Amino acid sequence: MTDKSLDIIVLGATGFTGKCTVQHLARLTKEKYLDVTWGIAGRSKDKMQNLITDLNKLGLDANNIPMIESNVDNRESLKKALQMAKVVINCTGPNSVLSARIVEASIESGTHYLDISAEMFHILQLYQKYNKSAEEASVLVVPSCGYAAIPTESAMIYLERQFKGTLYTVECYTALDIPKRTYIPGRALIHNGTWTSLVYVLESFKDHLNLWKELFPKPVEPVPEEMN
Repeated sequence: MTDKSLDIIVLGATGFTGKCTVQHLARLTKEKYLDVTWGIAGRSKDKMQNLITDLNKLGLDANNIPMIESNVDNRESLKKALQMAKVVINCTGPNSVLSARIVEASIESGTHYLDISAEMFHILQLYQKYNKSAEEASVLVVPSCGYAAIPTESAMIYLERQFKGTLYTVECYTALDIPKRTYIPGRALIHNGTWTSLVYVLESFKDHLNLWKELFPKPVEPVPEEMN
């Protein structure tokens, strides 16, 4: 398989988040984005094969999806997987422990990086450490998109369209509701990875505020200058 032969690779495909991502991606590429090529990467070939079997049972015909064995603790193994794709969707976690090495390897491999992290302090740390090298390599690093961002961004877009005048800033409030009917394996109310990330966010909240002030001592302009 030559370098960049895939459009997308899902790293950590056999975990809780990875399985959800792969299932959704399989549907999208079967029903709409037919030309998109993608593969899955993880530590266990057996678990990846089980995932392929599950996708087939859903009628998603996943037999031709490439499986790449990759361990984030092994730098060469990680880079080998990332070099195969234009974009990596990182589904490993917790982010505060694993994602920095994946971001670094993505930049070195020339692979754009996507994640759904909500660990704010860690996101700022990634910006502080890797923003310059990512720019120099023309690699996009998007550490927070998807579940945590879409409700807020969708609401802001709707508000902007309905607002009479120019909308400069919006204050957002989030309420977390985890009903007992929520399905998570083991009948837990919240997944272990999500809980670990939440604990990290609360633990590092003051550090996040201090680092934000350090990185952005002046208020961030709500509208880019070129758009004024």
